Amino acid sequence: MEGTRSGGAGDGGFCVCVGCGHREAHLSGVPCRKARCPRCGKAMLREGSPHHQEVMTRRGTGVG
Repeated sequence: MEGTRSGGAGDGGFCVCVGCGHREAHLSGVPCRKARCPRCGKAMLREGSPHHQEVMTRRGTGVG
């Protein structure tokens, strides 16, 4: 439907913790940014997203 796009990255992929690096499968309908890491409690980001790339660049570790 027109005008109802969520802007999300779609199904599949992984959520990655910005603190400890824990990865887990992305759950359909739940944005990674809304999830908390089960290990350390910090925010998670969609792996490969612009925000994830920015964090990795700041840390000097790159992506991929």
